[in-house]
Amino acid sequence: MPTWTDFLLYMTGALGVSALVHGVLAAWLAPLWPASRLRRRLLAALATLFPLGMLGLLFMNSLPRRWATPLSWLSFGWAGVCYFLLLCAPVSWLLQPVLRRLGRSADHARRRSRQLGGALALALVAYASWQGLRPPATVVRKIALDRWPQAKDGYRIAHISDLHVGATIGRALVQTVVDAINRQAVDLVVITGDLVDGSVASLAAELAPLAQLRSRDGVFLALGNHEYFSPTEDWVRFLPSLGVTVLRNQLAALPAFDLVGI
Repeated sequence: MPTWTDFLLYMTGALGVSALVHGVLAAWLAPLWPASRLRRRLLAALATLFPLGMLGLLFMNSLPRRWATPLSWLSFGWAGVCYFLLLCAPVSWLLQPVLRRLGRSADHARRRSRQLGGALALALVAYASWQGLRPPATVVRKIALDRWPQAKDGYRIAHISDLHVGATIGRALVQTVVDAINRQAVDLVVITGDLVDGSVASLAAELAPLAQLRSRDGVFLALGNHEYFSPTEDWVRFLPSLGVTVLRNQLAALPAFDLVGI
């Protein structure tokens, strides 16, 4: 758990970022709708989602999954929408003089440019959501090493990184990744950190498919920064029960080479 000083600094930053972002969005998009008490309340409600998400990250190890999942989808979903809205705001401003030159009035050009910028942002949100929610692609790379022994040519390594199993990513995606790797008939599986966002108690069942990974020389993991946000020692003790060897500044002597985890 963070100290009170760390907590206050963290939340002050989250609130400051939220205020800045929603101030910009209000100045840009609010004129598209008539001023009303409902509009003010909606903007205030949306502005709370970003700091609420940051608060959820801080306490992700103690929040029950049934609360953490809807909180994360809401808060970080809206954070993603805000990102694309801010990205498209300059497009809107650049469109205004173009529309003016096409003979539109200043008011019409301002309103239409904001509508077009917002529509572009929503299209990008839809595309990013589709990319983020579809199963991860399998990418094959051939690597030539000058000192690699010829007898070991064709050695196959499956590399997994940044699954971030937690409130919004669970067992279904882990199973998809495991099945994709097993179809490749690899010699070694390496996981290079940021596997989890949460505690063993809440995520053990979500990671269970890792026990099905098949490779000749084993499955190894090096910790990422998110494993240090989670209860690190608990994960180091638990992962071997799934057949995952954790290397913490250690070396594993494999038949073809030495594998080092930092």
